[in-house]
Amino acid sequence: MNKAHVIVPCVMLIAFSGYERQARQERNHAEEIRRAEEAARHASENERRAVARRKAEEDARARTQERDRQEQAREIARQREQEDALRALQSQADAHTATSAALQRELDQLTSRLSALRREQNDIESEVFALAADVELQRIHRRSAEIEIQRTTKMVATRLLESEWANPRMPLQP
Repeated sequence: MNKAHVIVPCVMLIAFSGYERQARQERNHAEEIRRAEEAARHASENERRAVARRKAEEDARARTQERDRQEQAREIARQREQEDALRALQSQADAHTATSAALQRELDQLTSRLSALRREQNDIESEVFALAADVELQRIHRRSAEIEIQRTTKMVATRLLESEWANPRMPLQP
């Protein structure tokens, strides 16, 4: 065998090994750069996500605070409306109570006036009845007196007619 046959492949093997070693170092260096870039990109992506997450959390907190503030405002408004409605109902109740008291006083006055008028009417009816009874008694007495006068007049007239003293022309009866 020829020395060249052994030397050329060995030289080529050494050259190829050197070339392959350099290519491996470049590949490793490129891989390290790529890994560093990817780590940097990953870190910047994580940082961007963290910033976005913080911003989203702040926005959510702000919306929650705004919602809570609006809810408190609605609750305060609702309480005011309830208080106003209660005040209105209380004033109406007070007005109705005052009206009821006034009507009760008026009813009491009218009841007492009605009782007084009924007593007065009863007194008048009693007086009318008493006066009617007196009138009837007076009529009865007058009629009795008239009858008594008529009877007495008749008796006196009869006696006068029978009397000689009053009728001298009449003969005496034996």
